[in-house]
Amino acid sequence: MGICPNAYYNYKKDRKAGYREQKEKFKNKILQIYHEYSGNPGYRMMRVYLLRAKISLSNT
Repeated sequence: MGICPNAYYNYKKDRKAGYREQKEKFKNKILQIYHEYSGNPGYRMMRVYLLRAKISLSNT
């Protein structure tokens, strides 16, 4: 096809840019909630707080 291997792999890396950006956004929201409640919420309460913020991290 006449494409350099570097160009192909750089293209593949960049395809995940949106995923990494979304993941960072979720991480920051989790940290914000964690610090807002003084590190008290466990995973069950964290899930509730995230659902209230309309953030779902799983397909179920």
